[in-house]
Amino acid sequence: KKQGLEVSVLNRSARGLDFFQRLGCDCFMEPPKSAFDLIINATSASLNNELPLNKEVLKGYFKEGKLA
Repeated sequence: KKQGLEVSVLNRSARGLDFFQRLGCDCFMEPPKSAFDLIINATSASLNNELPLNKEVLKGYFKEGKLA
């Protein structure tokens, strides 16, 4: 935020969002329909070879994406 970046956080629990809201981040419990420049999966889902969101929702986010 200090560098002028817009930060959005998606979390499954309101309690987990409180920390990020105090930092001034845009926070969601349901996936927004907007596009993102960078998506970071910081969930335990990837440890179990699972997706953090519904596959169709994720496809929408990656439609315009590039692999780096």
